[in-house]
Amino acid sequence: MYILREYEIVTSTIEKMDPKNFCFVFILLLGLLLRLLVLYFYHAPAIDAKTYIWAGRMLFTTGHLPNYIDMPLYPILSYLTGGDWTQKLFDVILSIFTIGLIYKISFELFKNQNSALLAALIAAIFPFFIYYSVAQLTETRYTFLLCGAFYLFYKKHFIWGCIFFVLIILMRPTTDPLNPILVFCFALFTHKENWRKAIKRVFFYGIIYIFNDVAVVDI
Repeated sequence: MYILREYEIVTSTIEKMDPKNFCFVFILLLGLLLRLLVLYFYHAPAIDAKTYIWAGRMLFTTGHLPNYIDMPLYPILSYLTGGDWTQKLFDVILSIFTIGLIYKISFELFKNQNSALLAALIAAIFPFFIYYSVAQLTETRYTFLLCGAFYLFYKKHFIWGCIFFVLIILMRPTTDPLNPILVFCFALFTHKENWRKAIKRVFFYGIIYIFNDVAVVDI
């Protein structure tokens, strides 16, 4: 009787779900399936992947990165996630979360669920997203952090958004000179704050940025 009652509850819940929610779940499952298929058949990591794993091992062994080219966050995560199939699986999961973030960001931009579903579908089947999710390179984690930061800023969570921006720099410093400009623009144009408050947002980002520099200067 208990099992039958639980089955009826689950069935009733499913019947009340919006069909578009089913579409979103299907897109996530499709993205996961494609990535797991590539994970199963693709066994040759890129040359840079081995370098990151070695750099992470050296960092935890000696306390320093072996060169000044690599940023520290990805070697650290490569070491902590095992540097092999566990690292790939971790990146696959992050790639699926990124699809969800792209869906959320698109909905924030267009306020239209169909547009958000289309954006999520493109992210789910985009070949480069699929490849990089198993290639043991920085792209997947970088994209996740970038999308996470943008979503946090759209939701007006500036503290966490600034922290994500700093983590992005520790992964890849590509957006380093743009970050304060983006913080200012999100505050001034997206959330219609006055310019004084927007400058305060940038100042707060600068504090986190400096703290980050002090923390990793000896690595």
